[in-house]
Amino acid sequence: MRKGIKSQTPTLRDIAQKTGYSINTVSCALRGVYCSEKVTKKIHAAAQELGYIGNAIASSMRSGATRTIAVILGDIANPHYARIVKSMVNYLSKRSYTLTIYNTENNLEYERNAIISALRNNVDGILICPIETSKRNVELLKCHHVPFVIFGRVDRDPEVTVVRLDDVKGGYLAAKHLIDRGCENIVFINGPERLFTSQERLLGFMQAFAKAGRTFDPKNIIYMPSISTIMSQKSKTWDSIIGKLIEEVEFDGIVAFSDQVALKALYFMRKLGFDRIPIHEIPVVGFDNTMESLPLPFQLSSVGHDKDDIAFIAPDILFQMLQGETFPQHRILDVRLYSYN
Repeated sequence: MRKGIKSQTPTLRDIAQKTGYSINTVSCALRGVYCSEKVTKKIHAAAQELGYIGNAIASSMRSGATRTIAVILGDIANPHYARIVKSMVNYLSKRSYTLTIYNTENNLEYERNAIISALRNNVDGILICPIETSKRNVELLKCHHVPFVIFGRVDRDPEVTVVRLDDVKGGYLAAKHLIDRGCENIVFINGPERLFTSQERLLGFMQAFAKAGRTFDPKNIIYMPSISTIMSQKSKTWDSIIGKLIEEVEFDGIVAFSDQVALKALYFMRKLGFDRIPIHEIPVVGFDNTMESLPLPFQLSSVGHDKDDIAFIAPDILFQMLQGETFPQHRILDVRLYSYN
């Protein structure tokens, strides 16, 4: 050991000796328990200077809290969810919480394993965007009594807290945008038919046609067979879906279940030689507004949140639950149309 370097990890006692405060005061300041701003700054400065890290396991044994939140979702590679997770990390870090991320590949067994792992690691709370058919997995969360918030999905259970976007309004805005542009034959490439999100967006889509006094041809609704198909980069199913679209529908505008679906549809249209309309001139509206963070060299309008961002609202409600200050609720956040074409 080199001279002048301590062999032991810095402790609360070391910080107390350096600052002149009691060990209890030091502990409170580092845990975020109320101390004056002057005291808190002095203790944190000393902790940083000494290289104090703390022992999370010992702390959790004393307090029963790990200051860790688990985020469980299906596809972190999706730019929409990547942005949400990044914002959640920043939000939680400012509150001295650590985020543990689980990617489930939209697989029910993976999702269940992620929940079990999070529970075994004694996380304080869970933020989850579950597979919509995973009722058993949500029931698993409920029976363990760990505070959790579902975001971006629907659950009609009044005992479960949900934060999601207004998908009916979103579908309405998407269709209205293309109707107002003069599109006569709009196709809707929707998500899997069984998903409540798909059903709500279609409902809003149809409302826009009804309000405009327009009829809609049911053959213009194309359902993706599964979430895994949406995620797939190379899929015969995509060839089949887009091939059918090209051959059977004389469309002049597209509403897509998500920006990811919209971009992949355009890719496969180009791949299959679609030339009726230049690809970059097709009016398209997606969902999630990924254009905000991923500007691309062509235009794609999109429906996204208006003011209240799900990435901040969901963890904020979870914090209230951790403090016993809230009750189960269903929050439906407003949306708007971001027009880039």
